Amino acid sequence: MENIELYLAAGEAEKPSREDGHRRCSFVVLVKSVGGCRVFWGVARLKDMTALFSFALNAGLAPLFPEDLDTGPWPKVEVIAKSPDFGERIDQASRREAEKPKKMADQRKAWKDTATLRALFNIPPARAPETPDEERLLRKATAFQQKYAQRALLEVPSDFSGVWADGELELGEEN
Repeated sequence: MENIELYLAAGEAEKPSREDGHRRCSFVVLVKSVGGCRVFWGVARLKDMTALFSFALNAGLAPLFPEDLDTGPWPKVEVIAKSPDFGERIDQASRREAEKPKKMADQRKAWKDTATLRALFNIPPARAPETPDEERLLRKATAFQQKYAQRALLEVPSDFSGVWADGELELGEEN
């Protein structure tokens, strides 16, 4: 079974809007596996930052699905983040939302998708970096995330809600 590490960096690019409480933000997930590293990114405008972590985790996990879900093999996945308590915050937000729905539908879907993916991959709680190599990779993901935060400010309209754009960064690109 393959071991995969997801280095997750997510954050806001601006303070919440006075009108609707939304803010432009970005995420980057650096996925390290035996085959090398892949980088997934997204720019958004969201009210709830726990949804941003859900979108990020979903972006990093979706490409890891085995060809045949019945036979696998399912990789062992570890999530490494600067704020490793985000999984607990996602769970709390998801429970609150189930009781009193008030968030945007795409954010509710992100939480549900994250819960499903965490169960399928049997992912333990996220953790902080423990080795110099892990710290280096998380710093790299954070540097990419900060670049995408600037992109969010330039591209995401101030009246939009949700993920504006996402994709995979070709390593060697510097945008």
